[in-house]
Amino acid sequence: MSFSARVKNLEQDESLMDFADFRGLKLHKFNKTTLALSGKWILLQDFLNMKVNLKLLKKLGNGYIPMSMINLRNQDCCDLVNSPKWQEIFLKDMFDHTDLPNSCHILPGVYKFTNYIPSVPQNMPVGEYRADVTFIQNTNPVAKYKWFITVQ
Repeated sequence: MSFSARVKNLEQDESLMDFADFRGLKLHKFNKTTLALSGKWILLQDFLNMKVNLKLLKKLGNGYIPMSMINLRNQDCCDLVNSPKWQEIFLKDMFDHTDLPNSCHILPGVYKFTNYIPSVPQNMPVGEYRADVTFIQNTNPVAKYKWFITVQ
């Protein structure tokens, strides 16, 4: 059985806009049932020595509860980029739809995404999710995003 992820919304914490601007990414209809992300992601500072916090939450009733399936705290971004498991499940597909370099060090610039539809692990339960992503540089949060995704 195959699952697909449908991005419903993408939010950026606008109090942290000095590092990157995700607002140029827009959802558009890819086909009758699928939305894709296309547009620009503007990186304003070097993506270097970066750590990430990633928490997956599942919608139940009127709220979201944390899932243990994905919960990263202060994970080195280079370790993720160089991880065969993360490359296979999440990153390879993303890098096929963007001109972002597939590396640990990304220089400031404007990067394009074209028809990006996130992939999800095969064992991910069907449902509505929110992924809270925080990028940290030198112990300071520099960017925060919330991805709202439906797995069906």
